[in-house]
Amino acid sequence: MVSPITYLGPSQIAALSTANIQALSTQDVAALSTAQIQALTTTQVAAFQASQMVFSVQQLQAFSDSDIAVLSTDDFEALKSNQVQALSSSQVQAVTTDQIAALSTASVQEFSKTQVGYLTTSQLNALNTADVLALTTAQVTGLTSAQLSGINSDNLSALTSTQVQQLSTTQVQGLTTTQLNTLSTSDIREFTAAQVGGLSTTQVSNLSSDNLNALSSAQVTRLSSSQVQALTTDQLNALTTSDIQEFTAAQISQLTTSQLSNISTTNIAALTTAQVATLTTAQVSTLTTSQLASLTTADVRALTTSQVSALTTSQVAGLSTDNLNALSSAQVTKLSSAQVQALTTDQLNALTTSDVRELSTAQVAQLTTAQVSTLSTTNLNALSTAQVANLTTSQVNTLTTDQVSG
Repeated sequence: MVSPITYLGPSQIAALSTANIQALSTQDVAALSTAQIQALTTTQVAAFQASQMVFSVQQLQAFSDSDIAVLSTDDFEALKSNQVQALSSSQVQAVTTDQIAALSTASVQEFSKTQVGYLTTSQLNALNTADVLALTTAQVTGLTSAQLSGINSDNLSALTSTQVQQLSTTQVQGLTTTQLNTLSTSDIREFTAAQVGGLSTTQVSNLSSDNLNALSSAQVTRLSSSQVQALTTDQLNALTTSDIQEFTAAQISQLTTSQLSNISTTNIAALTTAQVATLTTAQVSTLTTSQLASLTTADVRALTTSQVSALTTSQVAGLSTDNLNALSSAQVTKLSSAQVQALTTDQLNALTTSDVRELSTAQVAQLTTAQVSTLSTTNLNALSTAQVANLTTSQVNTLTTDQVSG
């Protein structure tokens, strides 16, 4: 049986009262043509009841954006998935925040991945945390970086680890520094290594110390040289000693000289021998005497001969006796004349007899007369015949009677 509604023209449809609209059966509603739908006023559309939401895809697409916006929350909630997915981009954006907020989690899941990408930040923030948790991985991947940057902290934090790990590097880069720091440390640990590697230098340099410390070793190793160089002194010094050791040797070698020279002695002391051995000569030469003194004897022995040669005279003069004694013969022989002459009396006299013999004959000849005149008789006697034979006449002339008789 054909519904009588089909015989009414657009002007007649527009003249129907709201009571007439509410009296329409589902058969009548389903029989409305797209032309008749377009003739409806927003007042008439607002009069429809949830039980009348039997519109076909074609009928729904005939509704104007204004019509969509006046549907009651019950009406909108009553739409089936095929109806929701038929909404155009402008119709989706016309959905009110009240309509969004009233949706059940099941209804939220009815939006397609493409439609999710149409939602405004106001609409997204109208979702409650349960709705956010209900978003499918496909819907999450449909969010644009611009949308993500506008999501409130509650909804962002509501994302599960599975949802977070579905975010592309482009989406992650859309997060503001404020958003990143509102995430809990457990949220940060949910980022994949690739996502961490995709963070911008601005995002990295603004990570809170708690979130930076929360990164796993797998995440830390994915930081690029530019990301490592973006870390501030405060961030580096907020790292625990175990966090410092999570950096690869290559990453440590990528720190700027400014970064390295400002790292606390505690964290310098925490460097592994492998990390120390890969420091560039430029990095080594900028270490403060306090930082050098904090190195363990194992760290000092890990220094390459090129690194030893790069030490400034001030650094050499500031070496602790333990660390000076820790130098191997190969390292000692690389000390330049300026470095040898920078050694203090206390340092020279703290050398063991075997350490003294590690000095080359040329290095012994480079000792200043002041250094030679204050050598202990023990260390003077430890000189090999080759070393003694290489002493200059000026050095010999400065020897005291006690040194000669000793």
